Amino acid sequence: MDLAAVKDAPVRELARGAVAAARNARGLVQDAELLSGAGRRARAYSLAGLAVEEVGKAGSLATLAAMPENLRARAPLGRMLEWHQLKLVTGHLIAAMPFSAPGVPAKFVTTP
Repeated sequence: MDLAAVKDAPVRELARGAVAAARNARGLVQDAELLSGAGRRARAYSLAGLAVEEVGKAGSLATLAAMPENLRARAPLGRMLEWHQLKLVTGHLIAAMPFSAPGVPAKFVTTP
């Protein structure tokens, strides 16, 4: 992945990337459900894990799109977009706290 291109990408492209990653995650879940229904559980779990990671990538791209350019220039893009563990944790957080009012930050702070 060309991280310099991501830093320089217009907000619209970052938003498109976030949507594409979210759609890909949905497709991976659908494929996982088909495999699970066919008794291919190991492959289904693998695809489900990839879907969670893809949700994390979508979240990171959406975050980058919302950042002011000067902050995005200093963002740790390698960690945000290439570090699998961070994408998995981000995907799990998004699943645990879906976007809605009052918002993810407020829910995160008030989570027991």
